[in-house]
Amino acid sequence: MQTIQDIELSKLENHPQNVRKTYNDIDELADSIKVKGILQNLTVVPKPGEPDKYLVVIGNRRLLAAKKAGLTAAP
Repeated sequence: MQTIQDIELSKLENHPQNVRKTYNDIDELADSIKVKGILQNLTVVPKPGEPDKYLVVIGNRRLLAAKKAGLTAAP
């Protein structure tokens, strides 16, 4: 069983095969994250060949909004 842990945003990257190419309403989501935090964790996988780096499989929009909100880590 995997546990939820906070990971530094600098260690997270968008997955290169992500089907979403544009992200809307990032400002609105960033404002919400500033007030409430990230309410749903991101799903990540280890980045091949780069220890301690991860690719975001689910939650790329939340990742961008978290960066815009000034967070340093995400669940």
